[in-house]
Amino acid sequence: MSETDTLDALRRANPRGQPDFNEWAGQITSSPTATRRRLRSRFVIGIPAATTALVAAAVTLIAVGSPVGPLAISPAAAMEQAVNASARAAESSGTVQIEITENGALWVGKTLRWDGTDLSISGDDPSRVGRGDLLVVGGVMYGPHPEVAGGWIELGPPDSVDPDSGTTPAEYLAAVAEDAGGETMRRITAEMTELTTSQSEDGSTVYDGKVPAGALARESGVKEGETIRVLPYGNVAHDDASDPTSSIDISITVGPDGTIREIHATWGGGSAWSYRLIFSNLGTTGPLEKPNNVEPCTRCWPSPSS
Repeated sequence: MSETDTLDALRRANPRGQPDFNEWAGQITSSPTATRRRLRSRFVIGIPAATTALVAAAVTLIAVGSPVGPLAISPAAAMEQAVNASARAAESSGTVQIEITENGALWVGKTLRWDGTDLSISGDDPSRVGRGDLLVVGGVMYGPHPEVAGGWIELGPPDSVDPDSGTTPAEYLAAVAEDAGGETMRRITAEMTELTTSQSEDGSTVYDGKVPAGALARESGVKEGETIRVLPYGNVAHDDASDPTSSIDISITVGPDGTIREIHATWGGGSAWSYRLIFSNLGTTGPLEKPNNVEPCTRCWPSPSS
């Protein structure tokens, strides 16, 4: 309903607009009681009609926006909604691909899947060739067999891995809870500046901006006398990303379903780094299953956390 329609409805509700209004007014002195009764019946009909018109107009404005265009929320508010939606979905299960490249060369590449406390880690990590796969199902940890292709070895409970390495099953699950659960995303989105938005052909919205490196890579202890900062999901930050005051470029993609699809950060400092997180199946990742072809661990090689 337009503003003109609303005003017309109000005019129609005004008893002065009725053709016999002057007649009613002339009868007031001669028959006050009868006239009040007639006027009251007119108002009982007219006022609700006007109210209905105003309510309809308000509902229309809320639904489709003002006469000059649809109502919109700010990019920051839209990202906050996406973070909340992603965090709710990731509480139960999800999948995230982690890719770090230096000058275009793969430095870390792995995929995490989780379903409750079950966890799968797989991928191509040059620093952990032959030891990059880990599976936790039903409180039991499995690793790839070093001699049998496609085989697995039962490694025992997850707490048998030395703690504080940053890559134990418990630490990975803690990273999932923090990073996919919203805390990390909220920290990043809250500190974005120079924010711009664009639309992709698939209906996704891309938010580009800058963040201080400290929003992406939090401080996590000291190594060889130097403070180290760790990227989401446990990888040490290098160059500009290790300096919390450095400004790095970041891009966040929100899918048509309202959840975060990708976080992509880039920085320079002597070498060009790219850090990418790709989320999928948040809340809908299927259950993980115990692997086939499992042998007990009679002579294990160093554990995946070493």
